[in-house]
Amino acid sequence: MKKNKFCSQFKAGTFVDLNSDIGIWKSSSGLSIGTYHSGKGVEFDSVLLPGLDDAEFPDAEAVRTNGQEYAEQTAGRLLYVGVTRARATLIMSHTGTVTSLLPTSGGLTQRMQV
Repeated sequence: MKKNKFCSQFKAGTFVDLNSDIGIWKSSSGLSIGTYHSGKGVEFDSVLLPGLDDAEFPDAEAVRTNGQEYAEQTAGRLLYVGVTRARATLIMSHTGTVTSLLPTSGGLTQRMQV
């Protein structure tokens, strides 16, 4: 485990680097923070995917650099990784228009106002 200035705001003050510490990661209560990439091959009871706004996902810079189609394909693959990490609970959030990469009909989602 490593110390991290950002994570020191949390009570435990430590975090698991899912890429390099995966061999020592043990299921326990607490919060693990990682990127979509670092979550590959790992599952969690609950997963929170914030920021799934149309303006943010796919990343605007990736759209400018690589074009809309390529950026959507890349973001779609990352989204797949994030969604499939959850064993029991998946929470996805957005503040504006939900990304076009997620279905908005068909009963797959439940809208909650907070």
